[in-house]
Amino acid sequence: MSIVVLSDNILSPIGLTTAQNLDSISKGLSGLRKLDKEKILEFDKSAESIYSSLIDDNLLAEALNNLNLPDDMTRLEKMIYLSVSDASKRIKLDLSDKSTIFILSTTKGNVSLKKGDKLPLWQTAKLIARLFGNKNLPFLISNACISGVVAIIVAKRLLSSRLYKRAVIIGGDELSPFIVSGFGSFKALSPNKCKPFDKNREGLNLGEAVATLILERVDEDEITQTKGIGIQIENGAISNDANHISGPSRTGEGLYRAIEKCLGPTDCTKNLGFINPHGTATIYNDQMESIAISRSRVATLPILPLKSFYGHTLGASGLLETILSIHFLKDGYLPMIDENIDIGTEPPLQIFPKGKQYNSEWFIKLVSGFGGCNAALKVGKLSSCKEEITDKVDLSSVSLLKEFNLKHNGDSKEFLDLLYRDKNISYPKFHKMDLLSKGALIAMEELLGKPCEEDDKTAFVFYNSSASLSSDNEYYKTIDRNSFFPSPALFVYTLPSIAIGEICIRYKCYGEGIFFVKSEEDDETQIMDYVLSLFACGITNRVVLCKNEVTNEIIDIRAKLLEYSS
Repeated sequence: MSIVVLSDNILSPIGLTTAQNLDSISKGLSGLRKLDKEKILEFDKSAESIYSSLIDDNLLAEALNNLNLPDDMTRLEKMIYLSVSDASKRIKLDLSDKSTIFILSTTKGNVSLKKGDKLPLWQTAKLIARLFGNKNLPFLISNACISGVVAIIVAKRLLSSRLYKRAVIIGGDELSPFIVSGFGSFKALSPNKCKPFDKNREGLNLGEAVATLILERVDEDEITQTKGIGIQIENGAISNDANHISGPSRTGEGLYRAIEKCLGPTDCTKNLGFINPHGTATIYNDQMESIAISRSRVATLPILPLKSFYGHTLGASGLLETILSIHFLKDGYLPMIDENIDIGTEPPLQIFPKGKQYNSEWFIKLVSGFGGCNAALKVGKLSSCKEEITDKVDLSSVSLLKEFNLKHNGDSKEFLDLLYRDKNISYPKFHKMDLLSKGALIAMEELLGKPCEEDDKTAFVFYNSSASLSSDNEYYKTIDRNSFFPSPALFVYTLPSIAIGEICIRYKCYGEGIFFVKSEEDDETQIMDYVLSLFACGITNRVVLCKNEVTNEIIDIRAKLLEYSS
């Protein structure tokens, strides 16, 4: 059995198809531009210069002209539809089949809408699936900047567990004052075009894009008949730094662990390829990646950073860059990147030589994000690896070790603070947390007890229907008022997965965490199917499953500690 790539699309400022993007990159064309003063003031009133990568609305309107989409669809939703449509049409694929699952990854979704009109993230996922006639409940992943790669890993596990035959994976985010001002508040934006890993790097540029990757499970007897492009998803791993919610680990611990888990126990020194790093061009991220790579078994591989073409496209980033790397691997040719890069990280990494022809079997994609989350993905040519069939796990094999339930209507902050005192929890950072993280910490104290030795076995699967809406609204207040001053302390909590990061820090957990967003009306069956796939694929035998719905007005936490005995 193999999980093969059937088709893909990249919709970005340098092309509305994958072919157009590859052609632009081959010519050295970047989508990054210095914004005019009017646009700068729209995005971040305190910035003097902003380089960003924006999709041309005129070209987008022309591409959408004959699609007859509903008038109430948002700009992001239209881009997503266009991307999926292109990917499916090129292989004449019917996406309505019940064995096909849609998986959407996004950091902030339709956050560019005004607060009163803001749509829940899950609504976008359902809309897109229904427009293609697919009646399955889609997955929506919001795991900060690693969301796109996490979506690929989730798809692989679902397909390997034989829950579905095919997966349509989508990553998408668009630029907005919310996002630009937030990164600006961290002083993370470069006033010039970004230069990943350069000794004079000044920070990141932001961009917008949508990417689609269609995968299919192919059994041994079907491999010669597959319509794919001869590339498969070999393995993936997710881990946490257990260090800091907004600063990378100084030792690269979480990313190092993700790389080693992804590579597995086998010798990986044959037919070496390349590394596509996260490479944001911030001082600390690039340094952390250099350390993590140098500690791992892929220390000798050259790196191919791509953000000088797109900027950081958030939830689309990992998926977009994986698709590009897939085509570089398939074609045996790596493009010209900025030849003026002067490596300035320690230990120094090797940039792949300009426009080099090569022949290798695989590459590895790395991503990192707020909350200390990290992921690694190994992708190879179809002939290089064949996976054993994974048996489904029966619920009767799963034990419920502990359970915690908490419901409350009213002032959530006051109630959580009262619980914290009543339970004699000692963790001073509690009072700086957002509501989601406070609720999660109280639930984990009940399930896991007091923090003890480090843990890299426990996986955290969190979900809710409102993502980080309470924190989003609080952050909006800091950029809406006349005395414009975005709050970095609030912005970092506008990611629901930060709650998992806080738990990993508290309990020194280096295992993986994932945050799903799903409608309140949907039952837990789909999330439980994913938990069972973790057991079936041998990822872990211990999972914390937590519905973590905490807003200003309501607390609904249902947490379970599950254990699988094979």
